[in-house]
Amino acid sequence: MRPSVTMRLKTEDGQVVAFECSLERFHELREATATMVNEMDWVGKDVDAVREIGARARAGWDRVKTDAYAA
Repeated sequence: MRPSVTMRLKTEDGQVVAFECSLERFHELREATATMVNEMDWVGKDVDAVREIGARARAGWDRVKTDAYAA
């Protein structure tokens, strides 16, 4: 006999999905999930940085337009 993990997941629509996997496979899934969450955090930070750069560029452009119209 080999150890296994039984998982039950509840989806957003309320459906319950159950499955069983080996302990080794569970650790693979756990590691893949952790990696995905970390990558999502990194991407989120990159997106925030790009938005900040865009906001600064937009503010600079607005100043240029204002100065051009004032002249």
